[in-house]
Amino acid sequence: MRFNKKRDANDLEIFNALKDAHCSPVRGTDVDIFAISRTDQRGILLEVKSEKGALRPIQKQLQAIFGERYKIVRSVSEALEACGVRV
Repeated sequence: MRFNKKRDANDLEIFNALKDAHCSPVRGTDVDIFAISRTDQRGILLEVKSEKGALRPIQKQLQAIFGERYKIVRSVSEALEACGVRV
């Protein structure tokens, strides 16, 4: 995996919302954000995409490997819901 220097425009807003919700977000490499699910205290991988953003091949592989633990989010509310935070 590699460090992705380019971030989607909504990435910082989503990261900060997860931090405020105590989901312990951490920047990833080929995954934008690692966070803790509030429902089961397990890790979740969040891929932040713009409205029309598509997955790169490595991201498709990670989605296949991690299944339900890998979420594509396009907004703060989707990210919070993915981490079990009521919005």
